Amino acid sequence: MSYVPLVNTSRGLTRLSVLALAALLSTACSGSPEAGPGPSVTAAGQTSLGTSSSAPATSSSSTPTPSSTSSAAPAAAPRRTAKDLKKALIGVDDLPSGWSVEASSGSGGDQPASSSSNPRCAGLNALLNTNDLAGSQATAETNFSGGADGPFVSQRIDALGSAGAASATVRKISTLAAGCDSVTLRLPGQGSSKMAISQVSAPKVGGKPYAVRLAATGGALDGLEVTFLWAPVGDVVLSLNFINAYPEEFDGISTDAHSKLTDVLKVSSQTT
Repeated sequence: MSYVPLVNTSRGLTRLSVLALAALLSTACSGSPEAGPGPSVTAAGQTSLGTSSSAPATSSSSTPTPSSTSSAAPAAAPRRTAKDLKKALIGVDDLPSGWSVEASSGSGGDQPASSSSNPRCAGLNALLNTNDLAGSQATAETNFSGGADGPFVSQRIDALGSAGAASATVRKISTLAAGCDSVTLRLPGQGSSKMAISQVSAPKVGGKPYAVRLAATGGALDGLEVTFLWAPVGDVVLSLNFINAYPEEFDGISTDAHSKLTDVLKVSSQTT
């Protein structure tokens, strides 16, 4: 995947089609990365390697291990609820003037869909077409628009139970996106376009944030640009997506969302 600076193309799609896409992406940005189990993560944030639970036998002549040398395991993250996470979402007061809350269009009817014939894109298509985050214990989300023609921003926070699980989730997403250079996006009533996928520079939020851009060049969706950001922040994953946003909107809103999350949930701004 190529690495390019974030740029804006056009804000010319119909509002209805863009709102339908925003509704999909508000959940897709935290969708299940791929089917099948991955390494398990303990509450202390350590990845389990699947070792046997039975300890090897020791002889009576073995040298005893001093108990004072063992270090305490990191404290488990608190059990978060959707109500807790909702308080950490940005609101209109946290955004520049001109922004407003955008109600979800719901999940009924024909929905936007991502597809590709490239088997390396199977995991990313699953990410874009689902609304379940594997391992999520609670979630909260919100959507905003900056005017009749956008830009549009969706934010989601998922509680993963530990910092290790949150970091592993973002790493897994970045691996899926890195293996796919394009997908075809279809919007109901609007048509479809091939979306080129490029990694973009992520704002300095969370532990190791990852950002990627989907940009349509040609086809019915020509000019559409969607930028995703995932960041592990303590035991939660902060997910944001931006439809046809300028670089200053991407950077500024991401930073503000991260600041409010860390303040409300009392988590460290860095996880790795």
